[in-house]
Amino acid sequence: MKLKYESYSFNESTTAMQISTSTVFDSRGRPDKAEQTWQITTVIQANSQADITTGIDALVTALSVPEGTLTLYNNNGTTKSAHEVTNCHTQTIGYPKGTGAEYANQRTIELTVTGYADIVKSDELVSFQETLTFYGGGARHIFMETISSTPKKYQTNAKTIYRATQSGSATAKTNYPVPPGKLFPGQEMEENPRITKSPRYQESGEQRFTISWTYQYGSATEFKNTAPNTWTDEIEETA
Repeated sequence: MKLKYESYSFNESTTAMQISTSTVFDSRGRPDKAEQTWQITTVIQANSQADITTGIDALVTALSVPEGTLTLYNNNGTTKSAHEVTNCHTQTIGYPKGTGAEYANQRTIELTVTGYADIVKSDELVSFQETLTFYGGGARHIFMETISSTPKKYQTNAKTIYRATQSGSATAKTNYPVPPGKLFPGQEMEENPRITKSPRYQESGEQRFTISWTYQYGSATEFKNTAPNTWTDEIEETA
């Protein structure tokens, strides 16, 4: 079997690995991606200390490429085995041995590499939340400050505008989701919602696309008891 990180090939006769996988869940409790940890032991063999140093430098340089792909190939070197992980990060590089032939004609290296593989779901959403807030409708009061006594409270309006705010955010893997529809169409204080788009990178190096929205509504009468939108697989995405 041949192990490669991007274009770098490990010595197949001196390289061994252990692979473990754990599942990362999204905020809805669904499997979102598989996190893999590769424990790799390899031995660089050379005829001189200078060549050993060159071999170490080549390996370290290759692993410094962020978010690369680590693949185990079959013996032919071109057909992939069942083991491959993307978005890789090298967590540790160690040299566990310091006696015998170490740095005479070989160098033993231990590596810990982590990466992620997405789990395909029916939709691309990673998270969704929405809040609906009601306020207003009652009397309005103001306070007037005086020169020598305490402030005085006065009523300026017996009734005020009933107001509602619909706001939320959604995050997807490959594109910005479309905000959900208006809960009170025709009662908008502004024709269009306030939209904010935020591309973000996770600690794993993966990019996520977050969109947030705010609708402001006004009415002369009290709003009906309406619940905010909840996460559904039917929410679309847009470029």
